[in-house]
Amino acid sequence: MLAGEPTPARLRLTRAALQEFIKIGCRGLAIIIFDETWGPIVKYYYLKRSKLVEKLLKNKAFPVELSIIGKYAEEIVLKDGTKILIWAFKSPAKSGEKTNYIVLEIDEKTDKSRLKPILRGLTEILAKNDRANVKLLNNIVCSLLSKKSEKEISK
Repeated sequence: MLAGEPTPARLRLTRAALQEFIKIGCRGLAIIIFDETWGPIVKYYYLKRSKLVEKLLKNKAFPVELSIIGKYAEEIVLKDGTKILIWAFKSPAKSGEKTNYIVLEIDEKTDKSRLKPILRGLTEILAKNDRANVKLLNNIVCSLLSKKSEKEISK
């Protein structure tokens, strides 16, 4: 790692949030933020053992490649069979606005109707404050996943 290079922060979900995350059909998550100096970088991640997250953390060019693909596609399948959902969002930058991405490793049973409101909630918060700390993001992700569970229980 080069001096001053940003280090990705690991998100930690509660057991209930993890169960909901897996139930929805997600296997890994990373938030790619456009850094003014470094370009697209993995800022936050969850589940290091996921194929997607492991590849993002090992290959510094991969976040850049996904950012390019994210301009044109919402979902892709890698050569190794890994399915990826790419969710773009904009946030303010010194020179106007920048495009960032939430990328998720998903499976064939992913419930996108349950996943997309969670992604919308997360991007609303990140778009306003992409300098959010890891503790705040942990709480937000856990809260969003818990709200989905509560709504499902009340049905």
